[in-house]
Amino acid sequence: MLHLRPLNDGDNFPELQGGMYYIALDGAELLGYCKYHKDHDCVIIEELKDGGSVDLFDGLLRAVFSYVMEANVNRAKLSEGINKEILKTLMVPVDGQNCVNSLKDFLYNCKKCKMS
Repeated sequence: MLHLRPLNDGDNFPELQGGMYYIALDGAELLGYCKYHKDHDCVIIEELKDGGSVDLFDGLLRAVFSYVMEANVNRAKLSEGINKEILKTLMVPVDGQNCVNSLKDFLYNCKKCKMS
């Protein structure tokens, strides 16, 4: 069963060092992760590994967005390495500087979520 959660101190994934991570697990198997950090009122998405799954990419990105919103962060900047084609497919509203300017609007009014 797929489980998404923040990386904990007790986790043993040597490849995940030096940062904050949200991870996707199937049992004890690491399926993917999103590396990020917070900078004042913005979350910076540094890296996202999805194992080739658009759904996992979507789940990890939304999980991080939701998680940081609990800390009153409402803006995201995505690094240049984040797959722009998947962002288009998922209808993530990035501006010319690769930012999502309202996580709340994206998560609560997402066009993809309302597609039939």
